[in-house]
Amino acid sequence: HIKILLIRMTLDQSEIAPKEMRGRIVSIQQFAITLGICAAYWVDYGVLDLKGSSSWRLALGLPLIPAFIYLAITFGLPRSPRYLVYKHNDQKALESLAVTRGDGSTNHPDVLMEYIEIKQSIRFEEKYGSKHYCRLFQKGPENNLKRLILGMAAQIFQQLTGASTLFLYAPGLFQASGIKGRHSALLANGISGVINLIFTIPPMIYIDHWGRRPTLIAGSIFCCACTVVMTVIASVTGLADAVLTTLANDEINSVEEGEPLAYTSPNNASIGFLVMMYLFIACYAMTWGPAGWIYPTELYSQDIRAQALGLTTAANWLFNFGVTQLSPLMFLSIHWKTFVIYAVLCAVSSYVVYKYFPETMGKSLEEIDLIFSGNFNFYDLNVHHPQTAAAALSQLDRIRARNPTVIGVEQLFLST
Repeated sequence: HIKILLIRMTLDQSEIAPKEMRGRIVSIQQFAITLGICAAYWVDYGVLDLKGSSSWRLALGLPLIPAFIYLAITFGLPRSPRYLVYKHNDQKALESLAVTRGDGSTNHPDVLMEYIEIKQSIRFEEKYGSKHYCRLFQKGPENNLKRLILGMAAQIFQQLTGASTLFLYAPGLFQASGIKGRHSALLANGISGVINLIFTIPPMIYIDHWGRRPTLIAGSIFCCACTVVMTVIASVTGLADAVLTTLANDEINSVEEGEPLAYTSPNNASIGFLVMMYLFIACYAMTWGPAGWIYPTELYSQDIRAQALGLTTAANWLFNFGVTQLSPLMFLSIHWKTFVIYAVLCAVSSYVVYKYFPETMGKSLEEIDLIFSGNFNFYDLNVHHPQTAAAALSQLDRIRARNPTVIGVEQLFLST
């Protein structure tokens, strides 16, 4: 259910949000997710010492509060205008656009312009597009196969940065660095959650100014640099062997009796490793964390968007499962070289993004259709392709000026 909800949220956000702030809207979702994860970590930490069943009952029951709040808010959310046009419910589509555009009036120029653009694009897809699921895997004039590969690549590389491994095994790395005790694992998770939460805030403000490509490339480079430093420290100090001992003894999730926290005089190298690990988490939270979800939502036309996002999200969870299952085996077999693999994968992702990923920031979903169906300079942030909706609206305004009795724009398209 969580996975279905996640797909549905990103789908609605990409279709409702204005192109100028689409990245920020999806980043707010990522912030909400990290806020929930962080809160869960610290709730677990806070209830650990409670006696009896109160401990686990509180940990499981408190999440029901935000769940019911979310359920109540859901009934007031506007419907996707693109979905409504796709279902031939044009009047409601105009009303939905009016809620999030202009001054709330269905006659506002911004509302009419985007409405016409959406309608033209969807009617074209209905006339010339295919309804079959296999259309996703066909190249054709729309390059759907390329779009699908790019969307899945963004989600896959998000996992191959190694962030999931660090989040999952942060307690083991924490304990291996000399900080032990029955609270150490939950404390390590809590610190990771706070850093992840704090550094998710800058993308909410700046993601629609940075650009998708620069954000992803910079994230790969900085994560690679952090992983290289962690590799050097782990190989020189034998920290990876300490992690192996922790994994072998299954100490990460243990809550044995004893001191809540015990310090065994961690050396400078261990402290340096922890600093680089949390710096990696900060870099990831500002770049691949939100942008890895933003980018796929912007790639697809209306008739394949839901199916394509389903596949890209499935790729994310599949590789999340693979990474978390393989990482302990890698620690056991190749030790510190595990970090080398993640450093190489970060470097590869930066090259792939630079070479193949088009820039989608600030472009309408209909403009992005033109990027993949034409020979445009997709890497240029300032390129905005011909706005057929704007041209149509301008033409209708000229017709109105010559003939005041001509029907309104919305009536014209409601009748088509």
